[in-house]
Parts: sequence; structure tokens; C-alpha cells
Amino acid sequence: MKSIPIRQCIVCRKRSEKGTLFRVIRTPENQILFDPMHKMNGRSVYLCKNVACVQKAGEKDLIGCAFNRTASAELYMQIANALQSEKKTSVGTLIGFANRSRKVIKGMTGIAEGAGKKKIKLLIIDSETQPTTRKRIESISSKQNIPLIVYSNERSLSDILGKANCRCVGITDDRFARSILRQI
Repeated sequence: MKSIPIRQCIVCRKRSEKGTLFRVIRTPENQILFDPMHKMNGRSVYLCKNVACVQKAGEKDLIGCAFNRTASAELYMQIANALQSEKKTSVGTLIGFANRSRKVIKGMTGIAEGAGKKKIKLLIIDSETQPTTRKRIESISSKQNIPLIVYSNERSLSDILGKANCRCVGITDDRFARSILRQI
């Protein structure tokens, strides 16, 4: 059995599998580069894929300190963008899994009924939802004390769920709801 490489985050010092961390390298030419594919040659440091570690690394220039030089703001922006796109992708994936597991209520009518029966644990609306629908969903969210998120990504909720013009969704499973909220 092949062993999995373990690396340490330069911010929180947590040890994790190499593939679950962001990698930044210093090339032999002393350039500091973000290496999202983990393929470039050079001395490397690793960073957890969470907002707190990325933010702290940027504030204190911990990547620059690790390489005894100053890291550019552009580098930190690349890492932040990668973190943001990864979170959006995983939220979409979780919504898709919940849909395939039949833990989703689609559409305004279904959401109103599900919320009344206390089945819905999380409400998600597409960023392109009509203002009237958005207000109705926000009203249900506040009355029933259900968390509400606005999903915006290249793939709309309609694409993820395979249902045309589906702009609002209720997640009925507690675990899926918690996982999605953790990703945001």
C-alpha cells in the first residue's frame, strides 16, 4: 500500500494530506508562485484551504516570511480566488448529491409546504431569482427560522438539479444542510 504524503500548514501548523492543501513554491530563480496542480519544481510551503488560514497568511505575509522575501499581493489574490472557486464548486456538488439522494424540495409551492411541516433545514435561492420569489423565500426563512443562502456560480441551480427554471430549493437533510453551510 502506498503511503500518502503529509504536509503542514504554515499558518495553523495542522498536518494534512498534501492534496488537501494549497501549495506555493519558490523557484530556483527566486520567484514565488502559486502551484494549484502541485506539479512545479521548487521549495514549497503549504496552506490550509480555509478562509482563516488564507487571511492570516495574507495579513502577516507568512508565505513571504517562509521564503525570506516579500510575497506579492497578487499571489494572495490568486490563492483567495482559488479558495472561493473551490468552495462554490463543492457547494454545487453537495446540492447535486442532496438532489440525487432525494433530500431536496424544489420550487416555491413545495418549499412553502415543506417549511410548514418543518421538513426544510436550509433554503437556497439562485442569484437570478425574481424579486417577488426572493421576498417570499426570505419571508419563509425568517418566519420558520431556516437559514437562507444565495447561490451564485457559473452553473445555476437549474443545471445542478436538472430542472428548468428552478431558482429555489429546500434541503431536507440535516447533514447536507450543515455541510453546505460549512462550505460558505
